[in-house]
Amino acid sequence: MMNVPHTILDDFLALYDFGSHYLKAASEDFPALEGSFSINQSTYLQENIFSGHLNMVDLLICYNQLMYVGLGNGLQHAKIAKLKHISYDFFLEVIS
Repeated sequence: MMNVPHTILDDFLALYDFGSHYLKAASEDFPALEGSFSINQSTYLQENIFSGHLNMVDLLICYNQLMYVGLGNGLQHAKIAKLKHISYDFFLEVIS
């Protein structure tokens, strides 16, 4: 697997509140995608309140961040033939 450049992670994580930057690293061997996550504080709980478990809201945010980064990386490196007409910059603009 190849690491997704941090510039791509930064572009897509910029869409989220800083406290919700759960995705720390991603690797891709198209179409396989892996991510490393860290959730210090759940995005929807009050500060310093911890549920003690992974909840669905945070799981969906992790999935969403990984999919945006994976799709962005695929577009940036022309790995998705059926989406070759969509540029990286256009995709980033549309989801912003």
